[in-house]
Amino acid sequence: MFNQTTASAIRSAFIARLMEFLTANGEDCGLTASGTLNFPTTYEGVEGWVEVKVAVPKYSDEDGYQMRADYIAHTAEMAEKAKAKAEAKAKKAEHDKALREAKAKAKAEAKGE
Repeated sequence: MFNQTTASAIRSAFIARLMEFLTANGEDCGLTASGTLNFPTTYEGVEGWVEVKVAVPKYSDEDGYQMRADYIAHTAEMAEKAKAKAEAKAKKAEHDKALREAKAKAKAEAKGE
């Protein structure tokens, strides 16, 4: 773990490196707060801003690696849930379509009699 002075020095150094990289690649970047920079961008014709925050957390190396593993597991779980939800939605849509068709058929037969 780093003390506050060391963490501030690391954050400043990385901000400087990021700004140098972005400026060298044609971005108009600047600081908006201590540890935060931004630059304008256009994506698919829509203008907006990208904001990059640099933080030097106060946890041990092992905690950082565990956080990565937890995030990977979390995103995999969320993707699985989204897939299941999409499958359930498609199944319900198919069921509803069959019900509408049956109802329309029954209505047509009732008119025909």
